[in-house]
Amino acid sequence: MQGGEITFTTKSRNRGRISAIAATAAFAVVLSAVLLFAVMDYETSEGAIGDEFTWDGMVYTITDETNKTVTLTKGADIKSVSLPHIAKKGSDEYRVTAIGEKAFFDMKNVEKVTIHAHSLEVIGKEAFRGCSALNMINIPTSVTAIEYAAFGSCSALVSIELQPAIITIGKEAFRDSGITGIVIHENVKTLEYRTFFNCTSLKSVDMPSVTQVKEGAFYLCTSLKTVNMPAISSLGTGAFGFCESLESIALPDAVKIIEDDTFGKCKKLASATFPGVTSIGARAFKDCLSLTAIELPSGLTTIGKEAFRGCTPIASVYIPSKVSNIGDSAFFDCSGSVASVEVSADNANYSSVDGMLFDKGKTKLIQGCNAGEVKIPSTVTAFKEWAFYECRSVKTLFFLGDSSPVFGEQSLNMGDRTIDAYAKFDDPKPGDFVCSETKVTFFKLKDKYNVTIAAMPNGKIKPTGATHQVDTGGDLLIEAVPDKGYKLKSLSLDGNPVVTVGNKYTITFVVSDVQVTAEFEPDGSPTPPPGDSSALIIA
Repeated sequence: MQGGEITFTTKSRNRGRISAIAATAAFAVVLSAVLLFAVMDYETSEGAIGDEFTWDGMVYTITDETNKTVTLTKGADIKSVSLPHIAKKGSDEYRVTAIGEKAFFDMKNVEKVTIHAHSLEVIGKEAFRGCSALNMINIPTSVTAIEYAAFGSCSALVSIELQPAIITIGKEAFRDSGITGIVIHENVKTLEYRTFFNCTSLKSVDMPSVTQVKEGAFYLCTSLKTVNMPAISSLGTGAFGFCESLESIALPDAVKIIEDDTFGKCKKLASATFPGVTSIGARAFKDCLSLTAIELPSGLTTIGKEAFRGCTPIASVYIPSKVSNIGDSAFFDCSGSVASVEVSADNANYSSVDGMLFDKGKTKLIQGCNAGEVKIPSTVTAFKEWAFYECRSVKTLFFLGDSSPVFGEQSLNMGDRTIDAYAKFDDPKPGDFVCSETKVTFFKLKDKYNVTIAAMPNGKIKPTGATHQVDTGGDLLIEAVPDKGYKLKSLSLDGNPVVTVGNKYTITFVVSDVQVTAEFEPDGSPTPPPGDSSALIIA
């Protein structure tokens, strides 16, 4: 019994030791957990850069713990949004300095946004993009940047007041929005790529300090009527393309280049002045259907491909002396349009005859004219591609050279009709490559033609003689000389009366035999009666 008691006592002591150790370990675990949660709670209450928290239904991200600033990163898709100046996390208060990227992206219920954050500096990328119901928002005076597509596709947003503090307006910032008018203040110097692209309700733009408008900034602003940009110096490709309501444009001397498609398809553009421009890009004024006149500046050197194509009301174009490069079809589609191209005599690269554009030596016909009867100089050896394309007023072509020019692609395509052509050379039989729609019928010209002068009583016609031979395409000056007591009543060519000056008339461009007739009548001056003082001649 005693040994058993001793054994029992030893086991009890071991159990006590084990219990004590377990209790100590448990206490240590609990203490560690308490300390860990305390540390975590301390860090959470203090916050760290990048931490997110929710306040009043919207999510914010800490951007600066020292200065206590946050960015709104997730808005609320509700009808009326109120953005506070202060967002709270526990007992800490943070100033809202930015609306983050896609914060309200595609939120269809948002109609009104009231921003109370007077420390707000940035409206981020695509912040309100796709908010198609948004019709009212205020921009605080503290905002300096509106980033990429911030208000893109806000189709109900018809009005927005940009503050003077704004320095940057990002690419596509207002594209596809419903804005009707905009004033851009003096701190903004550049409008980025497609800033107002496809703002079809935009009617007026005032940007007095903007110096650079980049590619497509106002492209497809079909209602845009007036633009004020006195400080502009650079316009990007297609900057005002398809601005179908734009009526006039006046560019200051600082603008040196009009890029490709800058004013293309501006159908109501009736006036365009650009005195400092040296280069006009391809299609820069293409299809400006109301442009009645253009004055190309004296410093101009380059006119791009199709630059004025389809400007049908333009009656004439004067090419200044410094122009060294005219692109293909620069004055294309002349049905009712460019009737005359005149080139400065001092131009070293181009020349003109009868409204047609040639190289300097008149060996290549570059641009035809839209007259009824067209004379091709004898120096011409080649027609440029599309030279007479769509010149639908042309009825007859006269080739004065001895051999056929080389015809470029569609150079005689003047629409679905028949044209008569007269030439000394044999029919070159131009095919579909040259005139796919137009039938050109060639007639052979002789080297010389006869001008026959009929004998008439009571006067004569100089030069005397019954028949005079004139070179094809040449001229002949004739003069009717009445006998004493007679005067010229009429002078006719092939029976058709002509108007004379001092009884003289020049038969021009002789390409057929001509018969000249004259009719004389008594002068009709009454003989003064005897004794009439009016008959006295004092020698």
